[in-house]
Amino acid sequence: MASASYQERFCNRLQRLLQEADQNQAWLVEQTGLSSSVLSRLVRGDRLPTFEHLAAIAPVLGSSVDLLVAGTDAEARIAEASQFVPRAHYEAVHRQLIEDEWRKNELESQLRQTRAELEHEKAQRLDTQKELTDQLGQAHLKLERSYHDLDEARQQLRRYQEALHQAACDVAVLKGKLQEVQAAVKDGTNASRLAAALAGVAAVGAVTAAAYLARTKSAATSETPPTPSTPSGRPHTKQTK
Repeated sequence: MASASYQERFCNRLQRLLQEADQNQAWLVEQTGLSSSVLSRLVRGDRLPTFEHLAAIAPVLGSSVDLLVAGTDAEARIAEASQFVPRAHYEAVHRQLIEDEWRKNELESQLRQTRAELEHEKAQRLDTQKELTDQLGQAHLKLERSYHDLDEARQQLRRYQEALHQAACDVAVLKGKLQEVQAAVKDGTNASRLAAALAGVAAVGAVTAAAYLARTKSAATSETPPTPSTPSGRPHTKQTK
């Protein structure tokens, strides 16, 4: 058995190592995974550590179990416990603990990076969705303009068709009057008939021409809307067959 006079109490060494590392008990709880109540009792000196406690604390403080308890009141207890644990097994467990600690830190770093990438991707997806929504709104506006232009083109075509129909009627009337003139010319003895036919041609031609020109001018100036513009600002031209 070890003598009652120890160089240092384990709790004092643990406190000193934490001060040298510029860390506190909460940090040690987070790094070792031990409960705060266990570490609190170890720091206060209310209990001595077990081998499992030391196996968790030593790698965090950059030490080994043997060095951590050497010359303290916990050394004898750990020496007794080590008699029941093969040295090779103890060293293998110690190395595994260190590897697990590094692996844990690496996984935590990868997790933080993955979360950051996920947030970035989410922000990009929201930007893309907003851009597509804006483009869809612009497409709807262009479609409405196209419908409006098509309706105006149909109205203009209808006016042109009506004017063409009236012109055809006028031509038919003039054609009939001209036929009367030709008949009167053949019948040269009837001068009064020829004069009446010529007067009818002149009267119908003057009235129909004036009326047609008036209708055409009215359709071109007052009824025909201004040429719409495309979204780029250039005049919109309609193709007709």
